[in-house]
Amino acid sequence: MQKHKTYPAAVAAAMIFFLLSEPGFASDSWENWKKEWKTIQSDWTLVAMTPGCDESQMNFAWYSKKGADVSFRFGQKRDLSDGRSVKIRQSKAQRGYRSNQVTLTGLKPGSTYYYQADKKEIRSFRTNESGDDFSFIYVGDPQIGSSNPVRATENGDITEKFLSAQNDAVRNDAFHWNASLESAYQKSDRKADFILSAGDQIQTKAQKLKDETLSEIEYAGFLSPDLLGSIPLAPTVGSHDDDNPNFDYHFHVPNQSKLGENEFVGGDYWFTYGNALFLMLNTQDNNTAEHREFIEDAIRKNPECVWRIVTLHQDIYGSAKHSIEEKIKELRYQLLPYLEENDIDVVLTGHDHSYTRSVFLKGDRKTDDVPVSGKVTNPDGILYMTASSSSGSKYYELTPQTQPYVAARWQREVPTYSIVNVTKNKFRITTYRADNGKRIDDPLTILKNTDDKNIAKTSVNPIEATAYTGKEISPAITVRLNGTALKMGTDYTVSFSDNTEIGAATATITGIGSYSGTKTVSFSIVPPQIKVTSARSNKKKSITVTYRQAQIPLSGYQIVYARNSRFWDAKKEKTQKTTCRLKSLKKGKTYYIKVRGYKDVSGRTYYGEYSKIYKVKVKK
Repeated sequence: MQKHKTYPAAVAAAMIFFLLSEPGFASDSWENWKKEWKTIQSDWTLVAMTPGCDESQMNFAWYSKKGADVSFRFGQKRDLSDGRSVKIRQSKAQRGYRSNQVTLTGLKPGSTYYYQADKKEIRSFRTNESGDDFSFIYVGDPQIGSSNPVRATENGDITEKFLSAQNDAVRNDAFHWNASLESAYQKSDRKADFILSAGDQIQTKAQKLKDETLSEIEYAGFLSPDLLGSIPLAPTVGSHDDDNPNFDYHFHVPNQSKLGENEFVGGDYWFTYGNALFLMLNTQDNNTAEHREFIEDAIRKNPECVWRIVTLHQDIYGSAKHSIEEKIKELRYQLLPYLEENDIDVVLTGHDHSYTRSVFLKGDRKTDDVPVSGKVTNPDGILYMTASSSSGSKYYELTPQTQPYVAARWQREVPTYSIVNVTKNKFRITTYRADNGKRIDDPLTILKNTDDKNIAKTSVNPIEATAYTGKEISPAITVRLNGTALKMGTDYTVSFSDNTEIGAATATITGIGSYSGTKTVSFSIVPPQIKVTSARSNKKKSITVTYRQAQIPLSGYQIVYARNSRFWDAKKEKTQKTTCRLKSLKKGKTYYIKVRGYKDVSGRTYYGEYSKIYKVKVKK
């Protein structure tokens, strides 16, 4: 049985030993923090910085009380005598509050900026000055509040005992979270450009306790470090963040997509830094086809990026409690082809509260002849990392048996963090203990050899699924090597096969001139779009949908319907007929309906594009 350790208030003081040896922490740190916490614990208005779309932008979000005047100024003088006001976008937040969001644009490299939200303290941040060279701090599962030894009852009762213990737990976890971030920043020579969190920022889920506001004290603890006022943090939606819109109220993430959103939290998002593309997936939504679509769209928009880094919460190649769960394995095998198809270099995860570094994997197997540590050049495979707890609020023991995909793993029940350094052709990750700053694993460096002219090492833009036309389909292909586009007819040729009928088509890229080798990529030919001719409710509790038969034989049609335009909790019907009656619907309620054709080919189902969405009110 796996061990789940939490630390109640009674032993919190015993856990601060590592702080006393860290630079900047005096022996009275704990007592000072307890005094500060009395103010912080009820402050829902702390500012959260997140990266912008790229280095020239910065995002901010914070709460303000309803009806209060809000403002945001920034400039390059310490007293903001040159301060400029910025447009603020407001939306609802928890009761009595509004969420405010701001994006700064046109920031110059290597420059210091000052900002002030409302009438809060003036803070500052500095932009990166070296272009492709940057570093970031990678952390897992702060899960502020997880050390609470008092659990809510199954019926969601909230007791005074729970609330009191939650306050103490959040205070203690936030203290250690502060210390870990400060230790990490020191280890980066105070040069880290941002922090990347692999999810579970907080502990208390909303739906079990029927109260979305109970995690606000935990967000106050999470956002309390002074460092977060000067360095942006890129958060990932974790399994404790996913049932509460607080995540979207507190964090203004860039390029957020509707793909990957669940009922409460927004979808996947991306940003670039230097020549790296960061793809942040909300895998609490298990629709992996949407994550694939998001990844491919982001890559199409950023073809020049040399590095492709994915972050998701679940440890699909971890080595503790969660890694052996069937739902984690299922997610692994669903995502794996999409990650490999899109030439992802590194996948950063959390969830398992223990450290794991994988070997380089391709097709769920170790890549032959690729070293597992040190310096690795142009590896044919993906590196998967699982971060341990960055606050010490909870740990899981490693599995008794080491999985074959593991290169290194570590669990000493000490908070950890990783420092990642990225240049145009180098990705280097080193992981440390937060108590004494010592390494827990050898550094690993991935090198991309820009002189290698092997087509097998190129990246190819994802090819969108294309509707059947009855003719050969030869989509445009963009081939890049380390961010540089190669020339069709000069550097390579392309040939296609199986590119007429519905199913999997293939494009083979062959190097010519000074380039050698080949690369094969696949794309899908799918059924043509279906046209709905009518959608009506002629009888109580039902809607009849009629659509035109496809011009080619199909396996059938899928009808999707829901009571909201985003199709949350949608129901699906499959039929081979061109008329479908949806039954047992709610009287007088409005439903949204869309239809698509599908065809089964060689054990795989190919779906066409959805029809136009129809809106129908059920007859009373």
